[in-house]
Amino acid sequence: MGHARASTLRHEWNSKEDILPIVLEIAWKAIRGIHRWPETQAQVTSVYRYTAPPSKGQSRSKVIVGFRYHTLDGQEFSGSYGSDINSPLYAVTEGETFSLCYNPARPERYWSDIYGLGLGDRSLLIAFWLIGFVTILILVLTSG
Repeated sequence: MGHARASTLRHEWNSKEDILPIVLEIAWKAIRGIHRWPETQAQVTSVYRYTAPPSKGQSRSKVIVGFRYHTLDGQEFSGSYGSDINSPLYAVTEGETFSLCYNPARPERYWSDIYGLGLGDRSLLIAFWLIGFVTILILVLTSG
């Protein structure tokens, strides 16, 4: 058991294309107040790997990882996430642990820097990004 391998689980940002996701993640965490959420350890309870139907002629390796965590007052919660072979947690095994923050007002909501957004938050981030993009586009088009 013990902590998941940090060198394997930390995403390496290698290109200029990675700057936008970093900026969006920082903005998202600030807006949500995640830096104030308590931190705990989550333990991986299940790992399900499968191959999704081909898309554009390529098969896609996927994973669904289940985990549980305890709040500071001892309540137990569970969560799961789905990702693909490019995820830093694709190779995780049952029993490994990773750091996770949870919303003290709604402990079922969580975030982990190791794998990014918590379940259900991705659609909100996409909406946030689209609103920002449209706003910038409107400003650019109307400034001339």
